[in-house]
Amino acid sequence: MPINFKNILGNTFSVLRPSTWKTLSMVAKVILVTVALILGAILAGGISAYLVAKSYLEGEITFTGRQLVSSLSSSITTLINKEGGEEELQVALNKLVSQDNEGRIEDAYILDKSFVILAASSREMIRTKYTGPLKLETMTGLTTFAKSNATIVAAPVQWGKTDPVVLGYVVFEFSSSTIDKALNRIILWFALIFLVAVALASVITWLVLKGLLKPVVNLGQAAQALANGDIDYPIEESKGHDEIAAATNSFLAMREAQKVFVRFSNPALVRKIQKGVAPDKAEEVKLTIGFGDGVKFTNWSSAHTAPEISEMLTDYFTIAGRLIDDHNGIIEKFIGDAVMSYFGLDAVEGTRVHARNAIKAKIAIQHALAVTSWSFKKFHSRLPLKFRFGLATGKCVVGPIGAKGVKLDYTIIGSTVNLASRLEGTAEPGGLSIDNFTFQNAGGEEFLKAKEPTPVQIKGFDTPIPIYSVIGLQDATEEERLRILIRKFFETREVLDVLKLNTNQVHLLHTEVERRISEPLSLPVK
Repeated sequence: MPINFKNILGNTFSVLRPSTWKTLSMVAKVILVTVALILGAILAGGISAYLVAKSYLEGEITFTGRQLVSSLSSSITTLINKEGGEEELQVALNKLVSQDNEGRIEDAYILDKSFVILAASSREMIRTKYTGPLKLETMTGLTTFAKSNATIVAAPVQWGKTDPVVLGYVVFEFSSSTIDKALNRIILWFALIFLVAVALASVITWLVLKGLLKPVVNLGQAAQALANGDIDYPIEESKGHDEIAAATNSFLAMREAQKVFVRFSNPALVRKIQKGVAPDKAEEVKLTIGFGDGVKFTNWSSAHTAPEISEMLTDYFTIAGRLIDDHNGIIEKFIGDAVMSYFGLDAVEGTRVHARNAIKAKIAIQHALAVTSWSFKKFHSRLPLKFRFGLATGKCVVGPIGAKGVKLDYTIIGSTVNLASRLEGTAEPGGLSIDNFTFQNAGGEEFLKAKEPTPVQIKGFDTPIPIYSVIGLQDATEEERLRILIRKFFETREVLDVLKLNTNQVHLLHTEVERRISEPLSLPVK
């Protein structure tokens, strides 16, 4: 059965549709292109072989037929008009037909000049009139005629050379079924070779490309990991000298430089800028600003070496920073022992949401820092450090500010920033002070437990500012959620790495956490 090359090519190249092609990996694309080129060459060779074989078989039948007809027509000139010569004609015809081992001869006839069949491969045709498609009377020599399913070769039986007389005719019909059978065998073998070639080409190409393109795949994965914030995705330096090696080594050099930038960058802020929720130019935005610093830091730092101060402050700020990030806040900067953060850069949140997030974050931080200090003192003999925090809500100018090409900071400025920094100084050690706007925006007494506000004259402000000292959360649901958050927070690998505890110490830590969260969440923490 002939192969439908149109369907094969259509199915093979269906993956080249733009919508499908875009979803394929690079390795798959290269494999498909390579295999398509190989199969294209095989198909072209197969079609060419098919056409050549067909032409050869048809030519071979024609040549054989002409030889048979020519030999027979020349050997029966004395028999065709001989009385009783029909038997001899039949014997001569049968002898030639019997030599056709491949069964190519479908019909064979010897006719007299009146077109009456004297001998035939089919005995019932004898003495009948020849009704084939050839016009025998017009033949002057060997003639070949092709019809849909057969090839007819005929020649007149002539006597004389100068003015030959036609005595009769010889007609051989060769069936095209033998050609079809031979071509079908060719097609079958070609199909098998084609399928084997597809399998081998796919497997070999995949194996070769897997090795050749492995650096490219790794490079793409490393680039994707870098885009997702994974700066340490494993990728080896290439020892080669080709384009892939150059690209890999250039990427590694770029990533090393990027590590320095990432180390001193603000991933949470970068994500918001990438998502388009943070303004990319200076704008006025209503935010809740948070300030916090260590209590009696000078005394505390004098009891530690410089490396210890750096390590412990990094640990404290890691604890605080994770909780700020968990509450959708942004760390603005660290200034010595102080940390500045803000909430509400996502305008869609609304003031109530970011005011509550800021308060919950600072309460969770105070409890977490208290547990951290307890752990440092108990397990590492370090002097604990307490912090105090202040929150203020209001409009601020937010955006990139600085020296272009030298140092550009994404920062916030305004009176709300100044107020938050002053409120922090009014808080008790381990406590939290907030202004009236933060208190009201968070939901007031329905959400918070706080001491009666005390008007305080803040430097830089004309009128006294009402200051609320936060005791805890009034909302029981929010209070329970905060307890759960603190419990899970101290189960994370990142926090346990900061505290550097063994298995037994972790058990004691969890006992301390449970002890603290079983009590009402009130500030200041002692």
